[in-house]
Amino acid sequence: MVRCLKKLGLFIIMSICIYISTNDIKEESISFMNYQKEKIGMQKREDKLELEIPELDFKRLVKTGTVDKIDDSFATLLKGNQKNKVIAGHNIDLVFHALHNIKIGMRLQFNDHGEKKEYQVEQILTVHPYEAYYLDETEKDQLTLITCTEQDQKRLVVICKRI
Repeated sequence: MVRCLKKLGLFIIMSICIYISTNDIKEESISFMNYQKEKIGMQKREDKLELEIPELDFKRLVKTGTVDKIDDSFATLLKGNQKNKVIAGHNIDLVFHALHNIKIGMRLQFNDHGEKKEYQVEQILTVHPYEAYYLDETEKDQLTLITCTEQDQKRLVVICKRI
């Protein structure tokens, strides 16, 4: 009887684990499908926002949003500034993980609603999340890229001047 209960308990635990992992896979598949669907829609637009770093073989579509509404699946151009274009994104493969390989002097291209603008990396900083001065408006045209670093304890900030 005890052996039978042990086998039944093991069966129940395994069934629960299989159910949970299957649901996780299903959720990830749906999420990836939504990402692909949204990406295809964005690619078709002529006035799309797109960031490219040729030396890193990096090309990403960019959405618009706010500091409070950064998209989980895409880099997000934060609304507000005219000269300091700030793009934030999560430190994941499909978004901004490649920023950790960027170097001073590298060139970037930003397709801003059909207008291609070229920038060059001028500064790379690691700051605390509460240090938000890099979000401020600037006098000169610049592109500021932000992602998480050091297990989400700090922010990697890449400041690029327009050339």
